[in-house]
Amino acid sequence: MGRDQDLLSGYIVVELKSLSIEKFINIAYSNGIRLWDIKRIDITTSLIKTSTSDFKN
Repeated sequence: MGRDQDLLSGYIVVELKSLSIEKFINIAYSNGIRLWDIKRIDITTSLIKTSTSDFKN
């Protein structure tokens, strides 16, 4: 399923609060969970988009 298909099936914006945001991103990618439009809000908060199917994983 490509990114275009994700837009048709939906995506979720996740607010992540952690001192180890990079570690979370690396673990997600290593488990095949696709993330995009990652924006750091402050030192502990980021907004991350993921597909609804990847969110379930």
